[in-house]
Amino acid sequence: MQDDGVKNTSSKKQRRAQVLEDVTNDPIYQHKIYRRLANDNLERYHIRMEHSMDAKYRINKRNYKVGDLVKVHIAKIDRGPGDRSALPCKVAKVLDNNIYQLVCQFGILQNAFMAGEVLPLGPQEFLELEDPPMDTTITLVEAARLQSGALSGDITCTCKAKCLSMKCKCKKANIPCGSGCHAKNTGCKNRS
Repeated sequence: MQDDGVKNTSSKKQRRAQVLEDVTNDPIYQHKIYRRLANDNLERYHIRMEHSMDAKYRINKRNYKVGDLVKVHIAKIDRGPGDRSALPCKVAKVLDNNIYQLVCQFGILQNAFMAGEVLPLGPQEFLELEDPPMDTTITLVEAARLQSGALSGDITCTCKAKCLSMKCKCKKANIPCGSGCHAKNTGCKNRS
């Protein structure tokens, strides 16, 4: 009886091997197998590289909502030595794939930004972002120049107080006090 069971299993294995051999000898089926294996390997490689790039560059994937306060880095060539290194903005619109349309105090930025290019702002208050103009479009370079204290006609003040009243030349011109203003006044509240 055991011999019949061994013969049956061996004949089943032989039939399976014969069917498998017949199928794998078909060039169309072989091509489909190779193609499926290549796609699977490519997908695994893509996932592995994505994880390694995230770990290497410490990419933080953040999700922002409309109305969140964020900042965009300004290139060193587009700003002066005493200017802000980032432009404070507000998220105006969330586009597909974590791409954001931003608005600054001068208008809507022309380019949309990916989540990796945008950083969250701290708990500071930015009064200029409460009601930004939504009808004008501006480039990041133009916005950086407009917020620059150096390009505002070299207005400096020599205040000895907090620079909150209109007696301050900078406050009156609606620009932040820069590095050329009162170097020893540490109580200034109008700095960038």
